[in-house]
Amino acid sequence: MPVPRFEVPSGVIDGVNTVFNVSVPYRPGTTAVFLNGLLLEPTLLDGWTETNPATGEITLKEPPRVTKVCPDVVQVFFIDTSPVLPETVVVRLHGRLRAVDELEGRLIAKNLLQGSVEALGSLEARLTTMTPLRGELEDQGELHGRVRAVCGG
Repeated sequence: MPVPRFEVPSGVIDGVNTVFNVSVPYRPGTTAVFLNGLLLEPTLLDGWTETNPATGEITLKEPPRVTKVCPDVVQVFFIDTSPVLPETVVVRLHGRLRAVDELEGRLIAKNLLQGSVEALGSLEARLTTMTPLRGELEDQGELHGRVRAVCGG
């Protein structure tokens, strides 16, 4: 599933360089470039061009400046090129989650959700209690762990 990203691209800020790269390929027409927190307009003289979406390359029309106090900061918002997944059937999971290494995805509670979640980062969490878990899992990536006990209900 395509992921929106906001990152500082790689590239030298030296008052000359205008070529910057984001970490992954982007979808054409989805970039927004910010210089020192201000959104640039791509069609203006100080805008940018989506040079090579397949390599993540963006070219600024003017090089960012270097000053003794603080160099310019370039940031790029874009949508990556992760494949669009077809609609998948959401199934109900009933059971007790006993071992979790990493849990990625989104749990949409429809009935009952018991337990607590320990946040590990912006999109990661770990289930910290072993109480019953009921809901619908909408898989957004990978699911790691083992369901040891499954019961009807």
